[in-house]
Amino acid sequence: MSRTLHLALHPYGVGGPGQHGLWKDPRVAKNASIDISYYIRQAQAAEHALFDALFIVDSQFINATYPAHYLNRLEPLTLLSAVATHTRHVGLVGTASSTYNSPFNLARRFASLDHISGGRAGWNVVTSFDTGTSRNFGLPWRPGRRHDRGSGPAPRAGDLRGGPRLRPQPRAPRPFLRRLRLQRARPGRAVPGRGTPRREGRPDRRRQARAKAENLTLRQVAESLSEFRRSPFVGAPETVADTIGQWFAAGAFDGINLAFRTDQDLELFVDGVVPILQKRGLYRTEYPADTLRGNLGLPVPVNRWTRERLSANG
Repeated sequence: MSRTLHLALHPYGVGGPGQHGLWKDPRVAKNASIDISYYIRQAQAAEHALFDALFIVDSQFINATYPAHYLNRLEPLTLLSAVATHTRHVGLVGTASSTYNSPFNLARRFASLDHISGGRAGWNVVTSFDTGTSRNFGLPWRPGRRHDRGSGPAPRAGDLRGGPRLRPQPRAPRPFLRRLRLQRARPGRAVPGRGTPRREGRPDRRRQARAKAENLTLRQVAESLSEFRRSPFVGAPETVADTIGQWFAAGAFDGINLAFRTDQDLELFVDGVVPILQKRGLYRTEYPADTLRGNLGLPVPVNRWTRERLSANG
């Protein structure tokens, strides 16, 4: 196949979105979120399995309703700089808010990580939708502002609720991916989710369209939203590999950002699923490059100063 599957690892620590009670699992060290050894082990396991990147999420605000571990975790770029010295190939992607970081300081910190890691730094760009974050930085926040859907700004890029959802059918995310690829290939492209039309509608409107269409009671709506939905990517190694292969072949995704509850679950995937994907020719058997850009097959952009100098010299 001309396409190759890409994998990244998102460590949970002692919890995260959808995993608030993970710290109760006796297999999880209670200090995992602030233990650099935990992240180094995770990164080395990902590198052993030829993953593209270690992906670190972040939050800069909690209140009384948040799980305590949301802010009780290491700052991403500090964490990744330490991990960089114990790995050689895996990319190091950190979350940082464009709202609460100055461009110069942010560029300097990521450039430092890129030099330390030998070209393996990556930035997960968010704008931060936690309203309380602004107060941490001494900035005002105006709650209660409403925007007309037709004329107001689209949801912020940092609000992941506006992104695609993986559904049991592999064809579901394909329209989103087509739009994303068209945006990526277009010069001067707009950032999806900022100033671009959203034709698929908001999740709450879809839930209303479903409640009305099926004549659901309020109780039925609540039950449908809270019911357990088994992931299609669960089962024996062959089952998981089959499902990944089906979705990949259908063009539903180019890669997956994986999260595992425990180190043992990660080991099962690395030792069980990855060899099957490699045997089927879906996944690499060695790193093609030493940099994150090279492993993702991305070209190196021409430095604008070099381009201007070359143009001036004819």
